[in-house]
Amino acid sequence: ESITFTGISVNGWVKLENQDATNYVQVGFSTGVYGIRLKAGFACVFFLEPGATIYLKANTAARRVRATHLGAV
Repeated sequence: ESITFTGISVNGWVKLENQDATNYVQVGFSTGVYGIRLKAGFACVFFLEPGATIYLKANTAARRVRATHLGAV
């Protein structure tokens, strides 16, 4: 699954929350290259470049991940 925040032309913080109770989700910035493992019930926050795409890959079946863009201050 890929996430792109269309219509946002400024840098900003992104918060990803893995809402699954047991399984992790892999996060990356290129298909097939996942450098982040988001454990079940955990969240991560990072500063995203404008126009960047976030790629998510579940380790088993579909997972629920909440993505929030927090505009730059």
